[in-house]
Amino acid sequence: MKIILCLENSGGMIFNNRRLSKDIKVTEDILQTVKSNRLFINDFSKDLFCMPNGGLYKNIYLTEDFFNLQKEDYCFLENTDVLKFLNKADTLIIYNWNRDYPYDFNFNKDYLTGFKLLSTKEFKGNSHEKITKDVYVK
Repeated sequence: MKIILCLENSGGMIFNNRRLSKDIKVTEDILQTVKSNRLFINDFSKDLFCMPNGGLYKNIYLTEDFFNLQKEDYCFLENTDVLKFLNKADTLIIYNWNRDYPYDFNFNKDYLTGFKLLSTKEFKGNSHEKITKDVYVK
């Protein structure tokens, strides 16, 4: 499976039970990356992937159980411990906000052991001047 994350400089993911940032350019890039493959999210992330009519895009599925995903599936994790699913992941896609935010839930950079950086792409976000997308593979 392919895990997608958004992190601040220290690996922070969540602060006070809310996401660190919501950037439409990142959401658009995630949808472009996933293409027609399945993307699994939990209820916490639902508002990021709603169409104007309130429904989810056709290839996005709500779940609280990321254990049964297939190799070609993507999952977007914000408030979920990545370590529980890391052994199933063959790809990590990390969007770095390139800023320091307070956080109370984070991704430990040591989790990248066993992964190698495949590509890096920088782009201007809606709320951030520079967002860096790193793709890691096992």
